[in-house]
Amino acid sequence: MAYRDFTLRDLSVKFGVKNRKVHLFGKIDSVQPSNNLKESLIDAEELPSRNEKAKSETIVFPILN
Repeated sequence: MAYRDFTLRDLSVKFGVKNRKVHLFGKIDSVQPSNNLKESLIDAEELPSRNEKAKSETIVFPILN
């Protein structure tokens, strides 16, 4: 059976599936980036990137670090 062949309402009626809304990130407080992170991201802008993977790594690594 393909996904397009049924609706959430069908699942609810046939199997008792309930639709619950989950606020996964609703209660997380904002955090200001550190000066070190800001400087790393500014430096990363100036680096030559040959592909999208390299570009994403120059953004992600300073955040994880």
